[in-house]
Amino acid sequence: MSRKYIVKRNLWVALAMAVSAVPALVSAEAAISQGFTSDESIRTGALVSSVNDEKRIEPASTDNGDKLLGVAGKDSLVELSNTSTQVQVVTSGLTQTFVSDINGEVEVGDPITVSPLVGVGMKATESGYVVGTARANFSEISDKQQHIVKDKSGNDKQVNVALLPIQVNVIYFSKMDDEKSILPQFLINIAQSVAGKDVSVARILIAMLVLMAGIGSIGVVLYSSVRSSILSIGRNPLAASAVHKSLLEVSLLSLGILLVMLGAVYLILVV
Repeated sequence: MSRKYIVKRNLWVALAMAVSAVPALVSAEAAISQGFTSDESIRTGALVSSVNDEKRIEPASTDNGDKLLGVAGKDSLVELSNTSTQVQVVTSGLTQTFVSDINGEVEVGDPITVSPLVGVGMKATESGYVVGTARANFSEISDKQQHIVKDKSGNDKQVNVALLPIQVNVIYFSKMDDEKSILPQFLINIAQSVAGKDVSVARILIAMLVLMAGIGSIGVVLYSSVRSSILSIGRNPLAASAVHKSLLEVSLLSLGILLVMLGAVYLILVV
């Protein structure tokens, strides 16, 4: 067997081994973690927050969500300061994380924040720190655990918890309020006061369009009526009585348009 043939065969063998190793590498958690100490046992997949000295961690909850650090993990591609006494915390990358459906079922791309369940995340619906974004749909996970939590009214609520792949990237999440900047805050406050709840910018804009259309219609009707009345009285002073009656009818019509317009605006904001 020639030397050249042996070299070629070895190259192909090395290539085959590299290709066969790719699935294992892809299946591993492509994450970066750092070691921290903890005074309590923290299970893998739990959200964690830093303690005051920033060298210790504890399970994350709504009480310490402003110090959210990452997710307790293991077997990360890169582990920093790894010792037997430290808990590895994934601060960047993809890792399995405990997530609940307290705020509704999580879908791909949803931001995940702390929840009333210690160490468990949920879909973020308000501004605050998030641990990252979901990379799978909660509905597709078959292995779920059931827990009972108290809702805002103090009633028991059954929720599900499951491990979900999360792309960890701790940032401050701002609820989609950017669109609100196109409207003055006082208009938003008025709309929410009328509706008695949060109102989307789209509804406020539609209500404003209806309001402006109604005011414009009333303005056109009144302007045309007053102008015609002035011309009629100028040509025939004896027609003043009929003109006054016509103005009264137009005023009642304008009032009717105003009431209908206000009712439509209210329904747009409330329904």
